[in-house]
Amino acid sequence: RPLTQEQYICWGGQLISLSLFYALGGVGFDAVPYTPVVIGVHAAIVALSLGLWLFLETHDPAEPSWWSRRLPDVDRWTKLSYDRIHMKKIEGLDHFCPWLNVSVGRSNYLPFILLVALGLCQFGLQVVVGLLWALSGHYTTIGVAIIVLHEVVVVPIWCMYVMLFGFHLYLASRGLSTTGYLMEMKRPKGAKPKAARNKAVMRHDGPSDGGSDGG
Repeated sequence: RPLTQEQYICWGGQLISLSLFYALGGVGFDAVPYTPVVIGVHAAIVALSLGLWLFLETHDPAEPSWWSRRLPDVDRWTKLSYDRIHMKKIEGLDHFCPWLNVSVGRSNYLPFILLVALGLCQFGLQVVVGLLWALSGHYTTIGVAIIVLHEVVVVPIWCMYVMLFGFHLYLASRGLSTTGYLMEMKRPKGAKPKAARNKAVMRHDGPSDGGSDGG
């Protein structure tokens, strides 16, 4: 599939933020006591994220995976839906992610949400550590200016991860998929889902015995 604009933005944001962060960490590696530990933890998060990202980019979401077997066999995860992006049916289809250029379903949902959680940790760590570096007094005026640039880049990215992770936690609490949530938002207020309407009609009409009152 052709690369999306969102993919270019995502890759560019990662490269810029990582370059600034590790350059600043290198400058303060010996001067700031906690910097070596921070760099080590951050590098581990990035390595795990890279592994998950590679899986998401290379695995066919229509094919089962080790991850898909970790999810329960309920309608939310077993329903087959046709995906026009991949032009095939995908089990537990949730949404299409333009940032990864892949549809997310049962076979890759867990790697997706783990990648989001790691992104939340990565950029949250960069935001906090960047502020600590700025206040440490170990950086020159130019160094502080670079820290400010780093914060300008990473704070919006971190906020997006916070909103995305929070949204999927909300969906999980309600047992909804992203598609289900969007359909619910389009439904007029007070209208019942189709399944609920069918049940209500059956309860009202009762079972049909095909008889006649002979009036």
